[in-house]
Amino acid sequence: MAADVTRGELLRLPHDYERYGLDPDAQPVADAVRASTAVPYLYEPFELRYDGGTSQLVDGGLITNYPIDTFDRTDGQPARWDTVGVTLLPKLPEGDPQLLPQIRLARVLPGVRFLESVVVTAVVGRDQGYLAQPWVQERSIEVDSSNVAAPFDFGIDSAQAEELYQHGRDAATQFLARPR
Repeated sequence: MAADVTRGELLRLPHDYERYGLDPDAQPVADAVRASTAVPYLYEPFELRYDGGTSQLVDGGLITNYPIDTFDRTDGQPARWDTVGVTLLPKLPEGDPQLLPQIRLARVLPGVRFLESVVVTAVVGRDQGYLAQPWVQERSIEVDSSNVAAPFDFGIDSAQAEELYQHGRDAATQFLARPR
């Protein structure tokens, strides 16, 4: 998943290369990976060049962090396999997104608390509403990351890494033990 910030669209790569007149089978996988990991203000956008222009692509998490329905069939046939997702999305504290410790744009852009609240609400808030839907909850393993690390804190210590691992293991064990 990537977001085309030039055209204001969410992209599923490689499928959506056709919208740019490009053959999906001829595009390097590395380009799609690069585009989908271009977190705004942390990494440079990926420039997709095509006949008629250039688009700047960034991480699809700008629009959705948990696109589990991307894997759903659209032809009305039953799924061959169950789709299960794992999410580490933080919960927004009620009433005050400023209390959210996981996403701190202020570390990157000092003095932008209001912008931080807007971005947190736009990105995380949309995904929390989506995750609250029963058809999404029933196939999602929600890992508690609230006291572990920020999404872009690449320097967590071994104790934090172990805690996150244990939270993931516990969540997966509980998920797999549920009656189906």
